[in-house]
Amino acid sequence: MRERQDSIEIEVAKLEAGIAECEAALSNFVSVEETVRVNGLLEARRADLAGLMQEWEEVSDSIEANS
Repeated sequence: MRERQDSIEIEVAKLEAGIAECEAALSNFVSVEETVRVNGLLEARRADLAGLMQEWEEVSDSIEANS
């Protein structure tokens, strides 16, 4: 379980960096198409992050219960 928790934390950090990149890209208008593409990517990364955070909480609770 600890290994999965560590793995999730690494994935969360990568997603957070990706979200920051998307937000930065959205601050510089290129085209409508690019804005739509980046916004879709941003929404997907935020959804992935929410799922990982939920899993992290479950794994953390499990580790705590077994300690």
